[in-house]
Amino acid sequence: MEQRPSRLSKFAWVEKQHKYPETDLKLQTEEVVPIQVPQDEPNGDGKIIEQKPPRVPKLAWVGEDEEEPDPDPEVETEEVVPIQLLPEGEWQSLATGLLAEDISQAAEHLRRALPYLENPQESVREAAVRFIGMAGRCLKGQSAELHVLTQALEAMSKDDSPSSSNLEVQVPSAADFGRMAEKRQGLFSKKKNKDSLAAPAKQRNTSPKVQPVKEKKKKDAAGGGFSNSLKKFFACGKTEKEDPNKYRPLDCTTASIECAEWTNYIPKADQVPEMVRIMHQRLASPQTANVRLFMNILRMAEEHPAGVVLTLLRCAPTCDRAATMIWRTIGSSSPTVEKVLPTLICVMEDWPVHSMFTSDGDDTNVFALAATLVIWVIIQVPKCHEAMHKYAPHLLVTLIVQICESTAHASEEVDTFWKKCQEEHHLNINPSRFAVQTMKALLCRLRCENVVMQMARKHGWDTVLCAHTQHYAVGLLAREMRRDVIPLCCRTAIHLLGLLSTEGHRWDLPLLAFLVEVLEHLDLRECSESVLEMMARHLQSECRERRRLALRGLVVLIRDRLLARRMCILSQRLVDVLGDEDAEVVRMSLCVFMNVLQHKDILVASTTAPRLAEALVQLFDHDNSNVQLLSIQLFEKVIDLVVDEGKKPLKRIANHSLLPLFIHCHEENQRVANASQKTLHCAAGFLKRTKLKQLVKKGQLSKFGKCLLAEDRSQAAEHLRRALPYLENPQESVREAAIRFIGMAGQCLKGQPAELHVLTQALEAMSKDDSPSSSNLEVQAIFGQRSSELRSSPGLRDPGSQEQYQETVKRGPPFSVTGAPATADAGYS
Repeated sequence: MEQRPSRLSKFAWVEKQHKYPETDLKLQTEEVVPIQVPQDEPNGDGKIIEQKPPRVPKLAWVGEDEEEPDPDPEVETEEVVPIQLLPEGEWQSLATGLLAEDISQAAEHLRRALPYLENPQESVREAAVRFIGMAGRCLKGQSAELHVLTQALEAMSKDDSPSSSNLEVQVPSAADFGRMAEKRQGLFSKKKNKDSLAAPAKQRNTSPKVQPVKEKKKKDAAGGGFSNSLKKFFACGKTEKEDPNKYRPLDCTTASIECAEWTNYIPKADQVPEMVRIMHQRLASPQTANVRLFMNILRMAEEHPAGVVLTLLRCAPTCDRAATMIWRTIGSSSPTVEKVLPTLICVMEDWPVHSMFTSDGDDTNVFALAATLVIWVIIQVPKCHEAMHKYAPHLLVTLIVQICESTAHASEEVDTFWKKCQEEHHLNINPSRFAVQTMKALLCRLRCENVVMQMARKHGWDTVLCAHTQHYAVGLLAREMRRDVIPLCCRTAIHLLGLLSTEGHRWDLPLLAFLVEVLEHLDLRECSESVLEMMARHLQSECRERRRLALRGLVVLIRDRLLARRMCILSQRLVDVLGDEDAEVVRMSLCVFMNVLQHKDILVASTTAPRLAEALVQLFDHDNSNVQLLSIQLFEKVIDLVVDEGKKPLKRIANHSLLPLFIHCHEENQRVANASQKTLHCAAGFLKRTKLKQLVKKGQLSKFGKCLLAEDRSQAAEHLRRALPYLENPQESVREAAIRFIGMAGQCLKGQPAELHVLTQALEAMSKDDSPSSSNLEVQAIFGQRSSELRSSPGLRDPGSQEQYQETVKRGPPFSVTGAPATADAGYS
């Protein structure tokens, strides 16, 4: 088919005065002169010799028979404008437009771009590679496609240090080239049969037409040279493809390079290791590899993924250039990547080395980092997206574990291996940072660029490299992923459940942190039992962080009413957690109890109620206001929801709670004060102390203290001792309420054996106030005067009275101004 002439720039116009003498010299017209590009010509052996395209100067060449006329001085020449460099996007648009104007010239454009691959400037080579990639896509369906693409592969494979763009154009397309070659093979065989049938009809005319040589030259000069070259290419193609068994190896029972380059060759299982080594050596050699080799790599990896992966990891652990081409070829086929990823993940999970037999009996250890390096190489291939998305949960978890392992356990053999990898790939980071880099690349391939950016902004990638803060960083990663990719988070959480369902996982803390963050998005109908069992196990752990994460998980689980009922079996463990020193752990334990009791038809068991209520009373004076508020509110629920069998043992604890609740009614924190007053009203009703209940209901708290002491004067000394610690409360309102109650209790002590001892304790506590209030000074004066009277009274000097006083002091609990009374049961007698 006749080819259209190439379009030239505006500087390639020539004058046409000598062809049109009748045209006025002052109004000369211009015409585009087509440039004849020499095509590939066969040599004497029938092989095609590639010719480089000629360089075109600013003024186009003219015909041999014509001489360029001298420029007319009257005619103004056009001024040359310097070319501006185009941005990347405009450059691509320009190249696309150039190819779209005439797709039939795509093969010619591609050939003319090949010499630029040897340019010493990297930017020029990169531009040529990108243009060749675009031109190759425009060749689909054209007759010269196979021949031109083969030339392109040969030229690009000569680059000793190919760039990522070079490999992306070269290696992933090899599989497509091979499939096209097979189609062309069938096409040529069909054409041959068709020509043989048409041959008798052509033999009727026995007188050949001989054309003069000059005529042939004129036709070639007119643009038929390219068509003739295409015909010669088809003729050569038919000759080469005539024998379909030309590349069949003589012996298929043993692995050889002939087998590796034979079409549709799939070795047996015992031949896979040797064949992989042969393919790797073939690609490492300076000779150009056959397209069939890449096709056979894909077929072999699909049939024997484990053998291919393990053998290639052993013969090229640092992933050299030849191995990189093999892995990128595998990455260009998503079904093949799905086959090899399970084996790679299995190798990555075993730190620092993995041991597995191949079909040839080789069990040489394989470094887990070698598999991570391969994952990093495959991720760079865009066509691996579907396979990576399928195995993303396994890859994320494996990379998290590998980051933890490489951070905590460094070995000499791993360091030696990694130094070789650094030299091969010009890396300047340690193994743990490389695992982080691989995770970033995986997230970007999964289109989670926002997660990567947010982690960097919050310093999450640096935090994950510290052994003490890794679980915080993994939790942050889960929260960021939860905002953008909830389905991936759920799949990862389900995978984590399988890993954490059994005890003994070395890195359960960071994995548990990830699971807890995404637990609320799981469908708990299928996995509730395993999650509840896991959280109960970690609730007993000695590690505070594990207990905290287990409680966070329980807070999520109790939102389901059925799970809340099952959680009642954990009540005894949760009560033990209430004595933890960590305020956050105590707060979450209280939240679990509160949320469980919010569900209807759930009561407090008789065995749980006393222990829980006693622990809650101790928390009324907690330094954390949230813990203080939750403990007071939960105490009210326990009193309301306790079963009938547990009410009797609960009464003595409720009686013990009246004084703390009364004093906390004077809290500056209004929420705590209101909760204390409400719970005090409930406790008075539970104890059936109607008068106290009415005073609380009317808000007459000033009379509550007198009424409490009046109902049982024998407990005045005990009430006074329990009020003394509140003198050190940082809130002035609480201290004032305690002083007033102590003053009233001191008046009720008159005549009791322990009066002098209790007053002495009260005077000692009140005297420690650096800025005592007027009420404090007044009570001190009263107690001091009363103590002097008691010491000077004749009854105290009597031996019997002295022995009775000492016995009373011994029975009294020891007082500590820094906390509550030592014996919690002192007020229950």
